Amino acid sequence: MSTPVQAENGQSEPVRCQLCQRTSVLAWHCLQTDVLDRAECRVTAGEGIWVCEICEEAMHRWMAQHPGPGSARAAEQEMIARLSRFIAGQPRPYRRREH
Repeated sequence: MSTPVQAENGQSEPVRCQLCQRTSVLAWHCLQTDVLDRAECRVTAGEGIWVCEICEEAMHRWMAQHPGPGSARAAEQEMIARLSRFIAGQPRPYRRREH
C-alpha cells in the first residue's frame, strides 16, 4: 500500500503512523494538494505525512464530506483533534472478573 514517495526532508517511510502511532503498513498522504482519490494521493509529491490505512480512510472520508481548498490539511488537524479528545476522554470502567 505504501509508495516509494519520500517526504520532503528526504526520509523514507517510517514504521509507525504519524497520526495514531499504530505500527502498520503505511501510505503517503499529501497535505499540499486536496486529492480525494486515495491512490492518486499516495503518489502525489509534496509536503505530507505517513498514515495507516485506518487514518487514511478517515482523512479521505472527512475530505469528501468537507470539500474545498485546504481540506487535506484540515483533515489532518481534525484527526489530531479527534485523537486528542479520545486520549483526554473519560477512562473506561474496568471490573475485575472472578474466574
